Amino acid sequence: MSEAGNNRVQVFSPQGAFLATFGTFGTGAGQFAYPWDVALGPWGSVLVADESNNRISRWAR
Repeated sequence: MSEAGNNRVQVFSPQGAFLATFGTFGTGAGQFAYPWDVALGPWGSVLVADESNNRISRWAR
């Protein structure tokens, strides 16, 4: 789940249990400025649409 106001992504299990969070505010690697959406990519990666940074970030596990 993207959390645009807090500039991070939260990860939950299929049962709804909180698993992890990642990202902070900024323009550097590992940072977001209004993350808008998330999608699962190949091999378990997470793709994050980062609106104000005008980019898609790929996070591998």
